[in-house]
Amino acid sequence: MRLLKPFSLLMLMTTLLMSVIQTFAQTDIDPLITEVQVTDTDSTYRYLYYYNDYKEKTLETKYVLKGDEWVRRNQTEWLYSNGLCTLQRMNRWNNNNWETFYHIIYEYSNGNLIKVTHQNVVNGNTILISKSECSYNQHLLTNKTDYNWSGDYWIKTLNTDYLYNEKDLAEQITIYRYSSGFLSGVSKINFSYNDSAKVINQLFSEKTDTSWVNVTKSETYYLPDGKIKSSEIQKSWDKTSNKWVNSQNVFYTYDSANRLTEELYQSWKNVFWENELQYRYEYNSDGAVLKKETCLPVYDDFRTVSSINYTDFKYSRASLIKSNIEFWGGDAGTVISTFIPFQFNQETIIRKAGQIKISYIPVSDTGISNVKNNLSGEIRVYPNPSKGIFYFDSQQVDVNQWLVTDLSGKTLMRKNQQERSGVIDLGDFNRGIYLLYVVTPQGVRVQKLIRE
Repeated sequence: MRLLKPFSLLMLMTTLLMSVIQTFAQTDIDPLITEVQVTDTDSTYRYLYYYNDYKEKTLETKYVLKGDEWVRRNQTEWLYSNGLCTLQRMNRWNNNNWETFYHIIYEYSNGNLIKVTHQNVVNGNTILISKSECSYNQHLLTNKTDYNWSGDYWIKTLNTDYLYNEKDLAEQITIYRYSSGFLSGVSKINFSYNDSAKVINQLFSEKTDTSWVNVTKSETYYLPDGKIKSSEIQKSWDKTSNKWVNSQNVFYTYDSANRLTEELYQSWKNVFWENELQYRYEYNSDGAVLKKETCLPVYDDFRTVSSINYTDFKYSRASLIKSNIEFWGGDAGTVISTFIPFQFNQETIIRKAGQIKISYIPVSDTGISNVKNNLSGEIRVYPNPSKGIFYFDSQQVDVNQWLVTDLSGKTLMRKNQQERSGVIDLGDFNRGIYLLYVVTPQGVRVQKLIRE
């Protein structure tokens, strides 16, 4: 047997967006999202993102709208080495300063993620929380073990073994659960596939003493091509009758272009399937979703109760998304909060909101500083100009200390770099021109900062 491939790394922490270098924002045919505004009930949040030259997220900043002012809330910074994220740092705005409160540290071997460590940060001191360690065989994940920090030592909480068939498809996942460091339960999931390498069966079972007991299973059916799902049936094991009992059924309907047009959910009621829920989809001529309707059964028909509407398309993606009531007896058109899926760069994410606005703000690149003196070199900072937050790539520059002065030379801000960070926040400064001096092992670098 061969072993299970690792699950791909998700782009850490979800959702928030910011400014991208001018080259991306103005010349790419598929530019990166730079801002998202999310309205959920009575609150509106703004998420801004920065990216590095490799289009990797480096910074996200979250604001909340208070009256007419955007107030800083949280910030996440990603640090990379050779294209791999090594640290995810979470900050919160406290006493007019960004205060680090959480770390996620990633370690690799031969490009494989071998350890993830979570830490709280209190007054600059790190406190261990949990960690996961991974083992591989020829780049295939063989084992993942999770631990919690007890204050004195690591306590095992979960151990997962991965097995694959000769085609490197998941054949079995075995999960060992621990309580206070002692084994408390074992479960496993077995998979089988069709000729198109699509899952047709998943069986979940639990171990009792020395035997395995069925718990649930799912059966997936496909269209004749063997690749597009036509239905899925969920079943549960009845211990009394020792047989499988139907639980839920899902039917999928497609148009001539194989775009999903309907999802029908049913639950098993003793001897028949009862309709529970239906989703309907509409598309534009480019194949992008225009509307997703949620329908509930009323007598022998489905009635639309709400919809998610995608409009204002830019770069073939919706830049305005609203969730509205469509209830036939209610206030049709009223915005309601729901879970909205949308495309964020090259992935699909989901956010709870009533309205989402997405934009691709052109951002000025650093350009060439006109500061001429005996200091050695410059440092690339983006965006520049900025409405408050500037960023430099701390992977490219080893920074010991930096300071910001006005044009007269008066020091306004100073920071000793105890850990890698590229954030320079001048959000509370007046509009104008400032000078950034960066101390590196190679000497002092300087850059002009324009605060809009």
